[in-house]
Amino acid sequence: TFDLSAKAGNQTINVSSLLSIENLLANAATLNTLVARNAANTFTIDGANSGQIATVGFIDPIGFSGFQKLRGGTATDDFLFQDGGSISGSVNGGSGTDILSFASASASQAFALTATGSLDGFNGNVAQTGSGTPTVGSFTNINTLVGSTDVEDSVQGLTATATWTSSSSGDGSVNYLATRTINLSNFEVLLGGGLADMFTISGTTDIQTIDGGAG
Repeated sequence: TFDLSAKAGNQTINVSSLLSIENLLANAATLNTLVARNAANTFTIDGANSGQIATVGFIDPIGFSGFQKLRGGTATDDFLFQDGGSISGSVNGGSGTDILSFASASASQAFALTATGSLDGFNGNVAQTGSGTPTVGSFTNINTLVGSTDVEDSVQGLTATATWTSSSSGDGSVNYLATRTINLSNFEVLLGGGLADMFTISGTTDIQTIDGGAG
């Protein structure tokens, strides 16, 4: 165990610099960042700013708590939220194909896209449907969003020209200005932005509501 819980000041811990560490404990009162290896990583978030990170090629996952910011590496990063899991700061997928998923969570989530990512993918935030309680303070450079097992997951699009597609089981995508696409799964509510939105629905779908917005 690497215990920084009594250390003042913001901390940034790169997992690649650790050897034979099973748990990372940071001061919950500061703003701490956990940086993944440049390999395929799976973050499992099952508490407030806490969970585990597992990396392909390494036997044991590393538990963490007190980290308000998670940063992926240059390969695929999966950020998997369980019931009770939340990140108050930010989730940064980095480069590579990165997934932000609530597939194992039972409460519906409201996702909002805010911009395209600086490296790839999109930026945005996530809050619980209805209560508005933040689940992910912000996310950046994410390529795929996955809703929960509940039936009211929504995604709010950007104020930009968009083409939405949806097929079976709420799977689909949104393409902006024919240059960048984010993949969607397990969504029942699609909310367009302030410009033109085209929605194409094919086959059997779980989509319950489509709102074109102001465009």
